[in-house]
Amino acid sequence: MSGFARSRDRIGRDDYRETMTERVVLTGRGEQLEELLAAISRMDESGSVFVVVDGARGVGRSAFLEGLAQRLEVRDAPPRVVRVVGVPWESAIPFGVLDQLAPSSTVRGTQDDYFAPAAHIVSALLTVSAEGPLATVLLIDDAQDADASSLRALATAVRHNRSARLAVVCTRRPRPAGDPEAHRVLDVAADRRFVLSPLRIGSVAEMAAERGIALSVSSVGELVRHTGGLPKHISALLDELPRDVWRGVRPQLPAPSFVFSEVRASLSECDSVARRMVEAVAVLGSAGALPTVCSLARIEDPWTAIDAAERRGLLVVHHESSAIVLDIPDPMVRAAVLATMSRPLRAHMHRQAAEVLTDPADVLAHTVEADPLPGIGMSEELAHLATERAARGEWATAAELFELSSRTAVEPGRRDDMIVRAVDALLGAGDVRTAAGHVAEIESLAETPMRNAVLGYLAILRGRPQEADARLERAWQLVRTSREPEIAAVICHRQVLHNLARCDGAKLVEWADRAVELVGADHSTAVEAQAIRGLGLGGTGRTTEALASYRDLWGQAGTGAVGQRVQMGAGWLHLATDHVELARAELESAAPTDFLGGSTRIALWARAWVART
Repeated sequence: MSGFARSRDRIGRDDYRETMTERVVLTGRGEQLEELLAAISRMDESGSVFVVVDGARGVGRSAFLEGLAQRLEVRDAPPRVVRVVGVPWESAIPFGVLDQLAPSSTVRGTQDDYFAPAAHIVSALLTVSAEGPLATVLLIDDAQDADASSLRALATAVRHNRSARLAVVCTRRPRPAGDPEAHRVLDVAADRRFVLSPLRIGSVAEMAAERGIALSVSSVGELVRHTGGLPKHISALLDELPRDVWRGVRPQLPAPSFVFSEVRASLSECDSVARRMVEAVAVLGSAGALPTVCSLARIEDPWTAIDAAERRGLLVVHHESSAIVLDIPDPMVRAAVLATMSRPLRAHMHRQAAEVLTDPADVLAHTVEADPLPGIGMSEELAHLATERAARGEWATAAELFELSSRTAVEPGRRDDMIVRAVDALLGAGDVRTAAGHVAEIESLAETPMRNAVLGYLAILRGRPQEADARLERAWQLVRTSREPEIAAVICHRQVLHNLARCDGAKLVEWADRAVELVGADHSTAVEAQAIRGLGLGGTGRTTEALASYRDLWGQAGTGAVGQRVQMGAGWLHLATDHVELARAELESAAPTDFLGGSTRIALWARAWVART
């Protein structure tokens, strides 16, 4: 086996495959590391222990062992630490790992007798002092690739020599990686198990700060989304990319260099059909139904190509209720695939996607990607469609379209207006983190009623009532209600939300009624205001009138994102009036967003109220 077994004082950092600095090793893992150290320290009382640390590729298993070893070696009475690494091509060599642990002698056993090799390894590793046996810690990285015979012998050594103060700590990747028999042994042998999860936003921001990189909340969120929170990939991008990349609100991140190399190699192994299929899915930007992908890639018989791409980790296949859907495994692989394509090829496939797809939003988005100089008409078309989608409550789509409209606009004033509306739509979709990343940009723009309304909306959602009050008051001072009734209605709607947060039912109703007066009861902004108005009526004791208002609203907004708000408001009110079963049904209807659409934020709010029923 080509791993190694050496005492800690002879093991250098370059020996580890997932190399990270000491500080990064501990980032986000401190609690688990302390718990594992405590388990090793308690061997005097509880005896020898077998530990399994599970984690996906790139999650930092090797780095976790590095951190553990570093912490052990600085103790007053450091244990003996020995480390080996499993490799797949040696997993079938019987007792291969034990041969490394005790290289000066021959370790042998039989299929049914593991006591002899267990006793041999304890004798070979055990160091006895006047106070008794000194602690020994065996670190086995990638134990899913270790031979099962060695793992059984080590498990037997731990189980039958509890007083030997022997700790075996194994890391492993989840199935299907590795040897199935090794997995079975690890499952049975584990006295303690730890799972290394992807890092969260706070830990990722800390990793960046250690490198002197100050990331905005939205940039951290994008980095986590892009990498899946895997510290190996996060570290690679932080080290490889110029610092200017991180100044944007939502940076366009590439694949780490090692991911790009792997993807390029995998693509080179595919035939032209499989490669076209992978490129088509990557260009689509999200999961695509099989007929759409085949049409875009010009493929008539896709099954062989799907098998080839899936086998190489370039595609994942989802069998949904109504279609077979193809997707790229993660954003990093998607970025790597796109990076292997020339710009003319990407533009050509975007033009083909615009011809194949049927949703106007998708068609326009791909048209923009295909044309480097789309012209003023494209910006207006995008803005018109974005306004339509916003009126239907499809805020996430509206945000993307407004952002594209800003990007393609020629006049600076129009660019500014479109980015303001994009941020407003992001807030409507519940993406407060990304919207907050635009604050500095929005504040730098010329003062307008809509600009102040958006900043006030953001202040409401961030729990800053004084700022929200000042922003919305200023927006109302600036707006010309006779010439800009729709913007004025938006400000009224924000005041409705503001007074809902302040539990001022009377003012809530007043602003909701004002919105209706400005644009009419059927306008989408007025419908949204009325969806909350019932809560204001209920808060002022007009419960019967409030319930009647929700019954009237069902005809105007029974489904979609606006309907989601109506359902949640009605459910909230019915819960407050002790109609628990009806409230539960309405809140549960407001929670899913898969088919009816809606805001994730509202869905989470509805789930929180469902929990109270």
